[in-house]
Amino acid sequence: MPAARPYQKLLRRLTPSSTEVSFLPPLEHPTPDLPPDAFQRIRDRLAGTEMRFTEAPLQLPAVRLPSKAASSPCANPNMNPIPSPQPSAPAQFLKAWLPVIIWCLCIFSASTDLMSAAQTSRYVEPFLRWLIPGISEGSVGQIHFLIRKCSHLTEYAILAGLLRHAIMNSHRNPIGQIYWRITLLALVLATVFAASDEFHQSFFPSRQTSLIDVLIDMGGAAIGLAFLVAIDSLKVQFRGRVNESLQ
Repeated sequence: MPAARPYQKLLRRLTPSSTEVSFLPPLEHPTPDLPPDAFQRIRDRLAGTEMRFTEAPLQLPAVRLPSKAASSPCANPNMNPIPSPQPSAPAQFLKAWLPVIIWCLCIFSASTDLMSAAQTSRYVEPFLRWLIPGISEGSVGQIHFLIRKCSHLTEYAILAGLLRHAIMNSHRNPIGQIYWRITLLALVLATVFAASDEFHQSFFPSRQTSLIDVLIDMGGAAIGLAFLVAIDSLKVQFRGRVNESLQ
């Protein structure tokens, strides 16, 4: 008797494409709770369903399990990656300008009696006499002078590069006119600092103030910036060749 109840429910909601028939117990003959006409209709429905299953078997779609690479934000562009915490404004300022400040302090300290010609000659002249025995006094003085002027070029080339890097950090994509304006601004700031450094030397009797030194410092800054611009140009050309090869 209880076996007829599932078939009574099936008679009310059975369709030709239903798949519930495979989960029901077999129905071989009418039961007291199932009239003969209802039994015949269920058999007809089941026969049609079984025939349909035979002609067009049910096919389940293939399910692809996500892999570890596909579940990562980089592999799926529709997924939003978790944003990384951004540093605060003071931290960004210190990261960009702290090297500039430290280098300016080093230049200012070198503008005192600490790095005067009398002090540096104590190290340069003995080294030259050891390296080139029998060198004349005039040659030692000339080489010492060239070393000091080359140090001017080097320290202001580094300063201009640090200034350019610090200013560019305030722009997301410094290209075109902004790129050249930043480069020119770095040159101007380095030249202004060179003039202030020469003024700072006027307070020390062992140092001399010279406009030529300011021009030498500006030349060192220009050389440093030209070197960085050349590197950027080479990077752009290299990226262009790589993109062409990939296409």
